[in-house]
Amino acid sequence: MSTSTPRRHGGEREAEVLAILWSAGVEGVTPLELQEELVGDVAYTTALTLLTRLYEKKLVLRSSEGRSYRYFAATSEEELASRKMRALLSQVSDTHATLSQFASELTPRDRRALISELAKANDRHALKNKR
Repeated sequence: MSTSTPRRHGGEREAEVLAILWSAGVEGVTPLELQEELVGDVAYTTALTLLTRLYEKKLVLRSSEGRSYRYFAATSEEELASRKMRALLSQVSDTHATLSQFASELTPRDRRALISELAKANDRHALKNKR
């Protein structure tokens, strides 16, 4: 019977790497540190490949550290989620219906938070247009 960890989809691994980077904050991680943090038995080259792919997608930044790099999240978790939601919204034919469906599925607490943030965004937009 095999005791190896099941293979994970690349998107799941990338999400795991981003979560580790967000937790690391301004300290960032090296490929070796990431290898130690990832779930399962992961090769150093796998950790490096994941970081390189995220760097190429502009989701991480890196700075030279000796013969290697230290990697940092290029965006916050909230910014990335927002970007993904906007990308999904741009793919539907009826954005109004999609937003309506989305709002109807929110918890009352999340709906109040969304209303509050929309009001703030409208205020910022109005101030910007007055200038």
